[in-house]
Amino acid sequence: MKKKQQKAQGELVFYGPDRQSLPVQDESWPDQSRFPVNLREANVRSMVLPDLRQSVSPLIVTGYASLGTLIDFVDACDASDEIRVLLGHEPFASNRNSYGTRKQTFSDEITEYWSARGVSLSLSAKVVGAIERVKAGVLRVRVAESSQRLHAKIYRGDEAVTLGSSNFTGQGMQGQMEANVRFEKVTDRQRFDESTRIAENYWQLGVDYEEEFMQLLEHLLQVVDWEEGLGKACAELLEGEWAKPLFGDEYFGGAALWPSQSQGIAQALYILSNQGSVLIADATGSGKTKLGVHLVSAIQQQILRSNRLRRGKPILICPPLVKGNWDREIAQSNLSMSAVSHGD
Repeated sequence: MKKKQQKAQGELVFYGPDRQSLPVQDESWPDQSRFPVNLREANVRSMVLPDLRQSVSPLIVTGYASLGTLIDFVDACDASDEIRVLLGHEPFASNRNSYGTRKQTFSDEITEYWSARGVSLSLSAKVVGAIERVKAGVLRVRVAESSQRLHAKIYRGDEAVTLGSSNFTGQGMQGQMEANVRFEKVTDRQRFDESTRIAENYWQLGVDYEEEFMQLLEHLLQVVDWEEGLGKACAELLEGEWAKPLFGDEYFGGAALWPSQSQGIAQALYILSNQGSVLIADATGSGKTKLGVHLVSAIQQQILRSNRLRRGKPILICPPLVKGNWDREIAQSNLSMSAVSHGD
């Protein structure tokens, strides 16, 4: 039975031209099940993924930068599910001169994008599985072929449809500030049907991309010897790219994480998943406070991704002299956490 979502409430921190925080403004947010957003513990992913996974014929309209998340999603679906994916454009600047047909140009754009980035080694088996699903005809993929660039984001399940700004990526589903609207078939049949028609019309405008899609996935699967494979796996683990979907690169205030902080968060997450606890020790001024706030946020994202929803918020206990530092870092993050000290 589907659990009713609690109304999400939270605070936003606004910034002036000098990047100094303005007074915190309280905002009342609508029901997360009707308007999914990424705010504090609430995120778009917790609404969209259950809708899609509980469907036998989901339809996804998203940008091509979502390939990694799509492969994960396809792997988690039942083998009998008929999944349709329409890949649209991304708002990336391009210096390419037009040549060939629109489909050829767009196909090359997708191939160049993913060839330059590659996919994680952890997705290798899932990539093979996605290829097999395309061959079996249960995963169908199209790309937009139109004089206008397709930038829509629509996630149509059997019982609910969500459309808005969220791309099917880690940041779009749970990191960035997004705005979406969700219609359930039972409670708002007219808008559900109308949104479904939009998704279906865009699907009909798309052209078959399955052969090129399989070629792209096969291109991303590179056969290497065990030494190189082990080296790449160690590099991914230590550099922390695998953990980036769990925490943002920036706060709302625009303060970017240092590379050492990003790597520290990823390594701490790995140790926590294997040992159950972790000790972070570094020199004064190394950014442990900011690292700690992002680490707690990443742990919460892991809990949400596993559907182990919990009420309440984490509490940090710290010495009185550093409580102000923690309060400032928490205020600039998307994390709902309280910092307390003895004597409070």
